Amino acid sequence: MYYTFDDDATTAELCDTVDSRLAYGYIPQTELQAAVKHFSLPCQTLVLLTSLSHLNEVFVYDDCIFTVIDTRRDRFAVYVRKNLLLVVAIKDSSHTVRDSFISLAPIEEPTLARLICILIEDLISCDSKYLLTARETVEKMEKQLLSSNEAKDFNLRLFSQKENLFELYAYCDNLLDFVSALGENKPNIFDDEELKSFLPIGDKITRLKESVLMIRENIEHLRDAYQSNLDLRLNQTMKIFTVFTVLFSPLSFIVGWYGMNFKYMPELSSPYGYAGVAALVLAVAVGLLIWFKHKRWI
Repeated sequence: MYYTFDDDATTAELCDTVDSRLAYGYIPQTELQAAVKHFSLPCQTLVLLTSLSHLNEVFVYDDCIFTVIDTRRDRFAVYVRKNLLLVVAIKDSSHTVRDSFISLAPIEEPTLARLICILIEDLISCDSKYLLTARETVEKMEKQLLSSNEAKDFNLRLFSQKENLFELYAYCDNLLDFVSALGENKPNIFDDEELKSFLPIGDKITRLKESVLMIRENIEHLRDAYQSNLDLRLNQTMKIFTVFTVLFSPLSFIVGWYGMNFKYMPELSSPYGYAGVAALVLAVAVGLLIWFKHKRWI
């Protein structure tokens, strides 16, 4: 799918695009080889496109800027050349990139820089919405932790949020590098007036990146608090077990003492033997409980 611009956007085939007219295209990876040949794009990008080791890197050539962007949802390549913006869908299962591309068609007085900025703004608007949801989720989990009402999968949910934010942070880094490369304009693609339009979009990406970092730090603090809460609960449980162990140890000793099979034990023949032993056991138990309370162990 290609669009060319004169006064209005017009759909076009690959063969109808010419260097002298502003054009932008959204194509699947299977059509890239023909596009590379038609637009005289760097052939080595065909290899970079499939190499995971070069994800989120920006490559600047003599007349072209190229990058592969990996979002949380999709993966796509971008070629920027004089009068050309080409987006190659590697994985666009959510159709976010395609929808962003289609939204460029009704733009009035388009320039290459404006097309790029609107495309990036549309992409990061989805991430801004996700960040808002992530922030609300983290705040809700904080309230659950404070009320000791956290779910059983609390730690798993924290880890999932952290992983998503890590991917989003890397994605923002890539976008920022891409916009910086556009602003440096080493292939001399843009004029001075067009270059000014990259400053606001760079600021937006920077703010998005800072928001991601802030939420990640909140998650780290929340995870530490959750771990401390678990340790505290474990200590409380161990304290209860320790109190019971110490409480029953002397009682077990007394019971074991009088459970010995000796023929002559003075207390066995005494009419007050049972009551005496019971009173001794009770006195020891109450005494230990008072001592534990004094030490603030219970």
